[in-house]
Amino acid sequence: MTGKSDFSKRCIKYYKTLITGALFAAGNFLLYEHLFRYGGFDLELLGHEWYGLGLILIGTGLSIKWGQLQGLIKAIKNRRIRAILDEGERDG
Repeated sequence: MTGKSDFSKRCIKYYKTLITGALFAAGNFLLYEHLFRYGGFDLELLGHEWYGLGLILIGTGLSIKWGQLQGLIKAIKNRRIRAILDEGERDG
């Protein structure tokens, strides 16, 4: 270890994966804790089950490969069902 920060693509990808996993784990913990402690979910506006769901959604947004979005939008506009379902069928 040199003690220097490394912001290479590999390092950033590792930290994104690590943060995504932590967000998923924390969000799932909050949801399961509410399910088992209170026996279900309620409709409380600021309950911690909503925080858990929010953490999971943030983790999902962080882990999405946003570069594929352009090809997906193009496939949706052209109504190509196979390209919508399979990224290997898309044109870039």
